[in-house]
Amino acid sequence: MFTTRIGPPNISDEYRQMLRGGVVSNLKENPSLIDVLTARVGAGSVEGLENAGFDVFFKLAISKLLAAMFMEEDWHVDSTEGIVMYEFERPGDGVPFKMLHLVMDVRRNDPPKETRRPGEYPMLLGTRTRVLCGRSLSDQKFSLRQWC
Repeated sequence: MFTTRIGPPNISDEYRQMLRGGVVSNLKENPSLIDVLTARVGAGSVEGLENAGFDVFFKLAISKLLAAMFMEEDWHVDSTEGIVMYEFERPGDGVPFKMLHLVMDVRRNDPPKETRRPGEYPMLLGTRTRVLCGRSLSDQKFSLRQWC
């Protein structure tokens, strides 16, 4: 499980660029997702998504970032359940803020990197991690199924 605050007010430019990277790659690999993005938030670009609804942008981006980080370390998110998100609100110092739990099973790639021949990749490296809809504690659903 990974827990984070949605859109920390002091998000750095480096962190924002990391978040954008996965969504940009996704749109380049599957340009038809631009239409999905436009229909969903009225924006056909990552910058437009970020400006139109940072919460949606963040949820898409953080799941892509986590999956990529696992893959770099020779692990993957088990696609049986994918990444399930739960969102809830916490009271802050006079201003409530939103938290996000991302729940997933993570598995070691098989065969592990240390025992693979050069150029050999596990079959699942060509598949996408599924990101499933999760019910938030405030009873709101958020679905990223179209992005898988």
